[in-house]
Amino acid sequence: MTSKTTDPIHHLRTLPEYPEGTRVAGNDSRFWAAKNPNGDLCVFIDCIQNNTVFDLGEILPSILLHADQLRASRGIFTLTESTLAEKFLTVFVAIANEAQAIPDSDICNHIKHEILEWSAFLSPRRAGITDEKLRGLWGELYVLNEFICGRFSPRETLYTYVGIHDEPQDLSGSNFSIEVKTTISRAPSTIAISSLEQLDANCPAQLLVLLTLVGSDVGRSISELVDEVISELESDVSSAMQFRKLVYEALDGATEAQLGEKFESTGLTAWNVASDFPALKRSDVPNAIQTAKYTIALHLLSDFLMAGEIGDWVDGHRAS
Repeated sequence: MTSKTTDPIHHLRTLPEYPEGTRVAGNDSRFWAAKNPNGDLCVFIDCIQNNTVFDLGEILPSILLHADQLRASRGIFTLTESTLAEKFLTVFVAIANEAQAIPDSDICNHIKHEILEWSAFLSPRRAGITDEKLRGLWGELYVLNEFICGRFSPRETLYTYVGIHDEPQDLSGSNFSIEVKTTISRAPSTIAISSLEQLDANCPAQLLVLLTLVGSDVGRSISELVDEVISELESDVSSAMQFRKLVYEALDGATEAQLGEKFESTGLTAWNVASDFPALKRSDVPNAIQTAKYTIALHLLSDFLMAGEIGDWVDGHRAS
């Protein structure tokens, strides 16, 4: 259950009618939330200078920016789709908490830009993503939740998840990195490596992890994994907000069925990517070769199997 200390919009659950408002963030007095007489939610910015220029009108199909003709210092962002109320307020809490350095003259244009950056969260596309991408993200979030969350601060956890930025590795700390692969085969014979950089991390220790997934009613969906990670991060509002933004960008396009599809990890194997691990690395190939994808035979990796638990491995290398 979400508490007041972890719910970023708990103070906005009950709002006064415009022109009164409730302050959105404690560290920026320019952002105020209210309800219009017709029930639509709005957030108004009370700092607009006379010479400020910004475009009015639609930002997203359900979010409009307009002026208050009686109060020239205000710009009003109005939500016209009530089902997005919590997302709308969550986004404005995130924006307000990070906007202190933005001058009054730029604030409305800054907010418009940020709303567009949050569009995957506010108005996600639902055309579908590949099953491979869905399972890959599920695996990354599973390992993040099981072995990184709780061991690191919320901000460190956010920074560790470099795969969300399409980096070659999925998880990376100061002394380690982890590359996560998933399979639905009960007896996989190979593992696919998608680049020369993937097993060539610039750190003392790297782990290659393979998760075997099966569809299961008692498993967890990717939406549930996202919620679990957010609950671990919510003691730091900024980190939790940033994670929301990034993960919904990564999941943009996933259908509701895909977001709700449950998987269970029935097997986890990990290998130490030592200096003699059979991998192609950037330094091993001619400069003329720009990219390479290859597969590794799993039955030839027995000498590199990790002994012990991944959590212990992370603890050992983060302290070194």
